[in-house]
Amino acid sequence: MEKGEINFEGSNRKLPDGWRWIKLNDVCIKITDGTHHSPPNGREGIPYITAKNIRPFRLDLTELTYVSPEDHAKIYKRCDPKPGDVLYIKDGVTMGIAAVNNLEYEFSLLSSVALLRPNPKILDSDFLAICLNAPDTFNSVTASQSGSAIRRIVLKQIQEIKIPLPPLDEQKRIVPILNEQMEAVEKARQNAIAQLKAAKELPTAYLRDVFSSPEAQRWDRKRLKEVCDKITDGTHQSPPFTTEGIPFLFVKNIVSGRIDFKVNQYVSQKTYEELTRRSKPIKGDVLFSAVGSFGIAVVIETDKPFIFQRHIALIKPKREQVDSHFLTLYLNSPSGRQQSELAALGVAQRTVTLQSLSDFEIFLPPYTIQKYIAETLTEKLTEVERLCKTLEKQLEAIKKLPASILRQAFNGEL
Repeated sequence: MEKGEINFEGSNRKLPDGWRWIKLNDVCIKITDGTHHSPPNGREGIPYITAKNIRPFRLDLTELTYVSPEDHAKIYKRCDPKPGDVLYIKDGVTMGIAAVNNLEYEFSLLSSVALLRPNPKILDSDFLAICLNAPDTFNSVTASQSGSAIRRIVLKQIQEIKIPLPPLDEQKRIVPILNEQMEAVEKARQNAIAQLKAAKELPTAYLRDVFSSPEAQRWDRKRLKEVCDKITDGTHQSPPFTTEGIPFLFVKNIVSGRIDFKVNQYVSQKTYEELTRRSKPIKGDVLFSAVGSFGIAVVIETDKPFIFQRHIALIKPKREQVDSHFLTLYLNSPSGRQQSELAALGVAQRTVTLQSLSDFEIFLPPYTIQKYIAETLTEKLTEVERLCKTLEKQLEAIKKLPASILRQAFNGEL
């Protein structure tokens, strides 16, 4: 491969008879990008297309910025897009997405979008968009991208991209087949996303059904401090860290809803004993994120020793009055989260103070009812977690289908 070339992964493989590898610069009449001027946020005039308007294979015109006809003619009419041109995102997090321009009217382009005008005698626009959206193309572009804070590919690199090129009539035969298959994949993807979204909303619905029910309104109401032996927080000192020993937890280690002991920092046994002298976390206690990603409670389910920062609160419920799992479910419910939202102070890094946490209002049924609710809800939430994992695996499998379909096409198997 020549210096500066961008190749499909495995582009040295043999292509079907009549196909060849070719650089975009050799099959495009024009490769340029949009203006480097930031447009005014107008509501009428000439539309201004940016990366946010480009989806795989299509344009999304739900959010548009406009420039005046005068400014468009003087400043923004740089690449003069035509129907059939391919628009390709070359900057930012959505870099590598391409769509065919099907608009019959004038518009402006931002510099984050490249315009490719294929030679119609050699290259079909839809086939070019398929090639550019192919995962192999994206991987090869990413490998040669410039920039660090913002991902970016320059026009010279786009010109050097190599694609597998069949005869024009073969391109036109493949495109509708691919479009039909891609449409089916997209429908499956959207369906999986919708199912996953619905599944992720189930825990909140389950908790709301219990803790916001008419029955819950009849339960005893207590302040959290009334039903706890202690409400405190983690160490305020910056301890001497070690490479092994007792795990040191941060807020990020509990906000997933369970304790993550995969940490990079540890303390010695001596430091652990010193810093937990006033209060040692034990199995059955509850941890509560109080700063930043605040309002998330988790039960300590292990006897394993650990220590944590002051941004985590430690709640020691009176075991004869309050079931730890019930309390945790309540704090994570819409009712509990609402109290966290109302109590949190600050702007940049909102904080639930120990005082305000101690004053949280807790709805408490009899202890046996707490246990039953905790067991029933935990079983439901565990089932939802399994469902979400299954749907996530399905979604990942669906996301891999376009690559498989495109490789079939480029191997002459369609």
